[in-house]
Amino acid sequence: VERHQHTRQCFELLEPRDREILILKYEERMTYRSIAERLGITEKAVDRRLSRARQRLRSELQNIGMHENHH
Repeated sequence: VERHQHTRQCFELLEPRDREILILKYEERMTYRSIAERLGITEKAVDRRLSRARQRLRSELQNIGMHENHH
């Protein structure tokens, strides 16, 4: 439960376009093709944006983990 709360907290810190693409992929379970059509971008761009968004989320999770380990 605590991990889920941390993930949600970090998710909220992301830029809106990062949140949007993660929601489309993981909550709405859309394919790269469907996301590309919805956003008016190529599937390659979807791949790049998802990779960046996941990396940013991982970075935020690491930052929170480091912050909490110092308390």
